[in-house]
Amino acid sequence: MYNLTLLKGHQAQSDWAFNLELSSDNMYDGFVVLSLLEDHVRCNDTLKVPHTGLQKDRLHAAMKAQNLHIQLYNQPEVHHHCK
Repeated sequence: MYNLTLLKGHQAQSDWAFNLELSSDNMYDGFVVLSLLEDHVRCNDTLKVPHTGLQKDRLHAAMKAQNLHIQLYNQPEVHHHCK
């Protein structure tokens, strides 16, 4: 919807190195980063990722650590029981 409506008539400045269109990769990366940030805030921790390399590789170690944490400590909802 963004590309079809909000982007119409807008162009990046000639010296801008990025494209204004959103891709599914942009959306996926945004979802992963938001999930990682929310998890780190919940754990009172700081998200640390490398500043170089491909985005998928930069986030891989953090995603692996988050998955391991969930495997070891579960999620709070697991212990919820309704009467």
